[in-house]
Parts: sequence; C-alpha cells; structure tokens
Amino acid sequence: MKKLGLSLILILLTPQVFALDLIYDAVNDRSLTEEAFYQQLPDSGLYVLGETHYTPIIQEYQGKLIRKIVTAKSRQREFTVGWEFLNYTDQVSIDTHVSLFNAGILSEGTLLRKLFPGSRKPEQNTPYLHSFRAAKELGGRIIGTNAPRQWKAIITKEGIGALDPEKIPANYVLGGDHYFERFDIAMGGHVGEDELPRYFEAQSYADAVMAYSFAKHSKTDLNFLLVGQFHSDYNDGVVVQARNLLGKVTSIKIVDAREMSVGSMRMIMFGHDLYGIFADYIYFVRN
Repeated sequence: MKKLGLSLILILLTPQVFALDLIYDAVNDRSLTEEAFYQQLPDSGLYVLGETHYTPIIQEYQGKLIRKIVTAKSRQREFTVGWEFLNYTDQVSIDTHVSLFNAGILSEGTLLRKLFPGSRKPEQNTPYLHSFRAAKELGGRIIGTNAPRQWKAIITKEGIGALDPEKIPANYVLGGDHYFERFDIAMGGHVGEDELPRYFEAQSYADAVMAYSFAKHSKTDLNFLLVGQFHSDYNDGVVVQARNLLGKVTSIKIVDAREMSVGSMRMIMFGHDLYGIFADYIYFVRN
C-alpha cells in the first residue's frame, strides 16, 4: 500500500480546502488542479465514468465532466454518450426520442417515459438527465450500451453456451480470477455455488456488450460511458473489455466524499494491494 504524501495530507486535512473537490491521478500518484486535470486528459478515446447508481450528486458531476471535457478538447458535435441503462438493440427508438427531446418537442419527463416504457418509476432516472442536457447543449449523441435482460437471463439459467451465438459479440471473454473473486464477495451468497459461474458469465457478457456497443453505434472518437462502479472498479470488467476492443480508454471514478472520512478517501486513492488502483483518476466530490 502506498504511503500518504505530505502534500495530500495537507489537502485532505486543511479546513480551508477540505470542502473543495479533489482530483487524484492514481496512475502517477499525485493530486491535480481542475485546470491541470482537463489539460492532461486525452483528446479522444473512451471515458469510463464509474458511478454509484441513483446518487444525484454523482450524476450531476457526470454531466459536468462531459461538458468540461468536450469543451476543453473543442469537440462540440463530435462525441457520444453511452448509458448502461439503455439497450443497444433499442438504438433506433433512442435516436428518435432523443432527437424529439433535443428539438424541444418532448419534455424531460416524457423522454424518460419513452425510454423506459415498461418502468413503473421512469422518474427515478431523472438524475441522469444531466448527461442528456450536456449532450443536447453540446451536440452529442446518446446511445444504448447494454443487452436485453432476457438475453442475460438465459445466461444465468443455462450458461453462455445457451445464448444464440449471433447475440454474443466477438470480443466477449470471461472475466479474470480477481474479478470473479470480487464478484463472489459482492453476490454475498445470494446464489448457489453451482449458479455463480453462470451469473459471472452474464456479468462478463454485459461488460463485453457495453464495449461492443461503441464499436457498433458510435461514429465519433470521443466517447463516454455511464456505468455502475463494479463494472469498472480496479480498471477491470468493462475497462478490460473496452481496452481489448477499442484501445484508448480512460477511467474516472466519481466518489461522493461529502461525508467521507480521510481514511476512507485514502483507501480509494491508493486502491488494493492485489487488485490495483480503482481507476486512472478519482474525482472526489466534496461540495
């Protein structure tokens, strides 16, 4: 485990700066100013924005990051935003309804009802509209990145071999041992030992499909993926799949640190002795 440098101790503990956001470059073990952060980021590739679902402050910052990166790189009308909650098989419908939203014909509430027609509570996705607004204002495209639940249900019940091969992207590979170990812990015994490997196949399949969706539907070389943190933590899961398929991938873990202790922030900064860093960059939201 890395030692906490004096400069970072001062950043974490000084009252005058504790309320400020903190950006940590985990690859190079240093804190960054906001200006240096955006200057250092690459002009293209896939940005994986790992998140805690349905945490409004984090979804707000996803929209902020998209705006700031697109503007800093002068890529207006030249970027794509992919969202884990939408299926890539629904892309025609997504394009239609997002275009109507962008034109002012659909309200935000109506857009969510159109995107989630089978949901009893489409409004629960309201925090994610920050990214839709960013795409609308800066000329980006929204794409679905996941596979239908019924496809993944086949995998969890019968295994990946039972799924129609046409529905399995060529880039699919089963996640590694460390990913499986963390998946087993996260599942907490909710499925039997005989079922667990099939559920992990479904998890790996979702990672592969999310990476594949950008190859299939994105026409830009600057892309963003809004995805649950377990899919991207430790630069594993979808990050591995995307790097294998797309090449340049930058991971950013957004953390709500408003009530987080210094010790907890330190653990996220420096990652795990076995699994490595959580992401290339950690963005601690503290105000």
